[in-house]
Amino acid sequence: MALEEMTVVYFVMDKGGTGKRKRRGSWQYRIESREKCGRDGSVRLYRVCLPVYSYKKKPWKEKDRSEYIRGIEVPSEGRNVCYFYDEEAKVFLGRKEEPLSLEGLLFLIWYRQIVFDSLIILQDRELETEELLEKYVRDTRYIGVVTSSGEALSEAKEELLEEYGFLLDISTDFTGLHIPAKGSVLIVAGEELYGLTPLQLPGGAVFVSTVVSGAAKRLCARAKEVRYADMKCILQDVL
Repeated sequence: MALEEMTVVYFVMDKGGTGKRKRRGSWQYRIESREKCGRDGSVRLYRVCLPVYSYKKKPWKEKDRSEYIRGIEVPSEGRNVCYFYDEEAKVFLGRKEEPLSLEGLLFLIWYRQIVFDSLIILQDRELETEELLEKYVRDTRYIGVVTSSGEALSEAKEELLEEYGFLLDISTDFTGLHIPAKGSVLIVAGEELYGLTPLQLPGGAVFVSTVVSGAAKRLCARAKEVRYADMKCILQDVL
């Protein structure tokens, strides 16, 4: 699958929906799909409406609920397929959003047409940091990484210096980075924000989060002229 193709599956609760029309009938599924195409790429959305009741106004029995869930036919969650849920659907399915894969992150950057001179990565255990470095080292003037362990990327730093003559900036604190004063900045982060404050964010930066916890979005809302994006931005765009 190409970089510029992504599938988003969105699970929502249908407040008046029932799993069966007749007591001994088969399970009924309501799945809507649409595709939004752009230049050199597309995103396909599946909207899965989950019924609140199993039959008439009867609450779900665990056996029936499990059987119903197994019958939902949508693309399996993976590196190019991400799942999102409203709050009630999370409870019904017993699931929550997973962090974006590298493919999902690159798609989001492409989809939002983010252009940058400097890249800052807040290292997270779910972030494929070394792959990101390899992807952008040729076309980016500056890359800084905030990490809890400076030694973790020491080998990657040496390789970038030897192969590309590129000096990777590594710090255990955001304020320890030497971010260029000029040029556009992209910040990529997962769950770990390293105590980052709104005042520390460079004005005009774009902040891309691989998770939808809300902490990063609130941080950017209090910062000066910082744009925020996560995969739910695409979801809202396609809905």
